[in-house]
Amino acid sequence: NLIRMATQESLGTLLLDETFADPQISISAARSAGAEFKSILGTLNGTVNNRSLFAGTTTDSAAVTDAETILTALEAEITLAAADTAVDVEAVVETWFAAGGGFDTVGYIGGADTLSGPRLSDSEELGDAPRADDPRLRETLVGFAMASLVDRGLFAGNDAEKSAFLRAAGERMLNAERGLADMQAQIGLDEARLDRAETEGAAERIALETAREALIGIDPYETAGQLQSIEVQIRSLYTVTARLSQLTLPAYLRRSASSQHFILCAPHAALRLRCG
Repeated sequence: NLIRMATQESLGTLLLDETFADPQISISAARSAGAEFKSILGTLNGTVNNRSLFAGTTTDSAAVTDAETILTALEAEITLAAADTAVDVEAVVETWFAAGGGFDTVGYIGGADTLSGPRLSDSEELGDAPRADDPRLRETLVGFAMASLVDRGLFAGNDAEKSAFLRAAGERMLNAERGLADMQAQIGLDEARLDRAETEGAAERIALETAREALIGIDPYETAGQLQSIEVQIRSLYTVTARLSQLTLPAYLRRSASSQHFILCAPHAALRLRCG
């Protein structure tokens, strides 16, 4: 989404006639596109939980090199090819970013294998994660690299070729924007499928926990009632136990002797004081 937004912003200036009519505006547009080029490369090197997003199976590595390295390599290729027109330079840049070109050995530094998407269920899994060398992303990089070369002085003093080259860069971005829209749509579908899988998984966990409680658990309200009943029983048992603890042999004999003493003295009322 960030890459597509950057492309749309650059298109807003690179395809305007006013940009090519005024050399200062074209230079400003090239400078802005150069900054966006660096930002896009940073996005392609993004990570989640220290795992690279666009580097394929090499999740512990960056996906692409830095803008300076890429642009320096392109300038060397342009010099080697002796390209001095907008058409010729565009051809050099296109070849460098094409499959088997310099981008595969200098620009893209991620893994050669695509990272498979996570499994959502026994019969469903997400699509493969895109890599930074995806053709749709390559086309985007071509347009921004072209504009960045102008920012670095390409066609300085030749406004006609500069304007033609920047217009070609804008057309490259426009073509790439369609591919980015398809990529964004696919990612959106995958996100929706992931959300649905998480919702279904949560519902399944609740169902399993309910079934588990039905098999080995008891109702919490029933448990509370049983605990209260047990508490009453324990208090009653404590009271009885406390009373029984007082029925020692000496206490029992004292109570028995006291009872007999009273019985023996009762018939002799005259001697009751003496018996006492």
